[in-house]
Amino acid sequence: MAAGTVHSVVGRVVDAFRRRPPLLVDGLLAAAVFAVLVTGAVITRANDEGPPLRALGVVLLAVEAVPLIWRRRWPVPVSALTGAGAAGYGMAELPDPLLHVGLLVGLFTVAAHASRRATVAVAVAAAGVGLVAVAGAGDSGPDDYFVGFLPGVVALVLGDRQRTRAAYLAEVEQRAARRQREQEAEAARAVAEERARIAREMHDVVAHHVSMIVVQAEAGAATTPGSADTFEAIGATGRRALGELRRLLGVLRDDEEGSAAVAPQPGVARLHQLLAEVRAAGLPLDLRVEGEPRDLSDGVDVSAYRIVQEALTNVVKHAGASPTTVVLRYGPEALEVEVSNEGGDPGGPPAPSPASGRGLVGVRERVAMVHGHLRAGGRPDGGYELVARLPIDP
Repeated sequence: MAAGTVHSVVGRVVDAFRRRPPLLVDGLLAAAVFAVLVTGAVITRANDEGPPLRALGVVLLAVEAVPLIWRRRWPVPVSALTGAGAAGYGMAELPDPLLHVGLLVGLFTVAAHASRRATVAVAVAAAGVGLVAVAGAGDSGPDDYFVGFLPGVVALVLGDRQRTRAAYLAEVEQRAARRQREQEAEAARAVAEERARIAREMHDVVAHHVSMIVVQAEAGAATTPGSADTFEAIGATGRRALGELRRLLGVLRDDEEGSAAVAPQPGVARLHQLLAEVRAAGLPLDLRVEGEPRDLSDGVDVSAYRIVQEALTNVVKHAGASPTTVVLRYGPEALEVEVSNEGGDPGGPPAPSPASGRGLVGVRERVAMVHGHLRAGGRPDGGYELVARLPIDP
């Protein structure tokens, strides 16, 4: 079996046991190693009619196997104990096991879990002890040295490759976790920016209404002398509210926006102008209005316009010149905004975009602001569909 195949099998076995408590797994491993060692010694004794397996042999085999229970916590001391047990057993007059599995597991563990410096030190010490043990046996030949050292070298190589694989997997997991954190931070930043943008727009709407209150209060003071004080108080309160709104606007707008004039916020009535700009950019576009149009609250009015704007921007960017339909569906309780397209080549060059925004993030935030419902995804017959249900009275 090739070394790569052996390493792959070992890796799968390690992964299968990784999910279980390490102490339990290593306890079962130690018991299995002890059983293999004793069984091997018994088989050797039965075949060769050599020295019997005395109590001393069982103790030395236990010394080689039992410490494996703590092999992950103390790999170097455990390897030293398994090596001492194997060396003592080899120098005694006892039937040899088929293979000193405990020693091999100890070497594998050192190479897989300890530092490279510790691994080299353990390998040199194991080689020295192995030479003494094989030479001290008295009847050792060249094949004994080969059989004694080759399995140890294989165990060290496999353990080192397992350590490299574990380090690689840990790095991959760290990279994936870091990438996920970055994506979550970017998503949170996009949501925060979109909410600030929506708040700036709603500031303009609220400021307009407060300005109308001030104007009406001043007109009321001029036309109703008996209630002049009341109207003056209303006007003063409105002017103070406008001042607070302007200060709030200074917090919400960045430097460039703060120096720009506040443009009136668009609504459904301006959709025809938006659609004309999109058609001029090369997008086949159709608008349908279903139901009886009715007055909308300012939040719903602005949100409906912006949702169509964001959806058409995404169509232009990602679906090229695919035919697109915009539907405004007026119901008794809600306005349903539907934007659907027949697909196209998302990889093709996008046409110039007449609108700006953050795509689905912006749409989702606007729908949530008016307590609506959003459905977006692929159509069964191809293409993409976005449906936003906006309560008439949020």
